[in-house]
Amino acid sequence: MENQKQCKICKQFKPFSEFNGNASCKDGHSYTCRECIPVTVFREGSGPFGHVKLLYKKGTEYYLLGEVNGCRIDKTFPYKNNGAYYACEEYYKLESDSKFGVGKWKQCGFCEKYKPITEFEEDDEQNDGYSRICNQCEEVETENRKKYNEKIAREGLYCTYFTYYRDAEGTGWHNVNVKADGTVLRNSAIVKQSRNKQTPISSSQSKRGFLRQIMDIFKER
Repeated sequence: MENQKQCKICKQFKPFSEFNGNASCKDGHSYTCRECIPVTVFREGSGPFGHVKLLYKKGTEYYLLGEVNGCRIDKTFPYKNNGAYYACEEYYKLESDSKFGVGKWKQCGFCEKYKPITEFEEDDEQNDGYSRICNQCEEVETENRKKYNEKIAREGLYCTYFTYYRDAEGTGWHNVNVKADGTVLRNSAIVKQSRNKQTPISSSQSKRGFLRQIMDIFKER
C-alpha cells in the first residue's frame, strides 16, 4: 500500500501522516501511529522504570506511586516521553476512585514509605482525610512514648521547652516543664535535659521529632 504503513501496536494500515517522523526507520516514519504512542511497551530494565511493562497516557495530573504487580513506580510526577505522559496500567484502572490520583496510596510522614490507604487511620484534620503516619509507625511511637514515660517516672528525667511570646514591653522567653506524657507545644524551641546535660532542639522540631531525640538520652545512660 503506497504511502501507508502498518502500526505495530494496533496492526492497522494508516497513512504516513498518522505517524511521527523517525530517521532510523527505512521509510522515515515511526513504527507506531500517533494514536498508539500512549501504549508503547517498555521492556524490563529500560528507562527510569526498570520493572514497568506497560504504560498508558494520562494527563499531567497523574501521579505515580508505590509498587503493584511488579511495577516499580517511584516518581511523584508523570513520566514524559516524546511529548506524551505515561502511567502504569494498574494505577490507570484505580485512578477514578482515588483521592490521590493513583490508586489509594499515601506516603507515611514517619517512615516515608508509600503504603495503601487502608494502613492509615481517618483524620478529619488532614486535607486528604487520613492520618499523616501509618498504623505501624503509630504503634511504634506509642511504645516509645510508653518507655519514655516509664523512664521519666523511674529516674526523674525531665525536659524544659522555651516558648517565644510578645507582650506590651516587647518580646521575651519563658520556660515551662514538659509533662510526663511528653506533651510539648508546636513551633517551640525545645531543650532536653538529663541532669546537667542540655542539648538544644530546633524550633521547627515536632513532637515526634522531640521524642526521637529524647530517646537518645536513654541509650547514653
